[in-house]
Amino acid sequence: MNIIFFLIVFGLNKMSTHHLSIRNYPYPCLDKISSGEKTVEGRVYDGQYKLYKKGDIIIFKSGNVQIKTKITYVHKYKTLEDYLKKETINRALPGISSMKEAVKIYNNWSSPSQRTNLLAENGYSFLGIGIQLNS
Repeated sequence: MNIIFFLIVFGLNKMSTHHLSIRNYPYPCLDKISSGEKTVEGRVYDGQYKLYKKGDIIIFKSGNVQIKTKITYVHKYKTLEDYLKKETINRALPGISSMKEAVKIYNNWSSPSQRTNLLAENGYSFLGIGIQLNS
């Protein structure tokens, strides 16, 4: 039996649902996602995030609020700065105007040393995950 056929038929290619806790501090991520302004989510290239794929569902949670989104693409980046340049600050952090301010915000969620280590281990340190509201 062809291995590709086997993977497709037996569901190893099926979509997954991911649940992510998200804070609205120091940046109102949840508000920007729910308004549709934030169309790309940035995450370190580590752990569960490596498994994300186009078509998967992400349910963002903060307290009692949940927002369901669909992944439209997943791009790998060597650095946070590469991610912010390619995906654009406006799509990643709507309302933030400078690279310096954007990096400062992301440094609240992952450290430069963590990203440097991930780059050395994997060849990438950051993911750009395209998201679209999905009711």
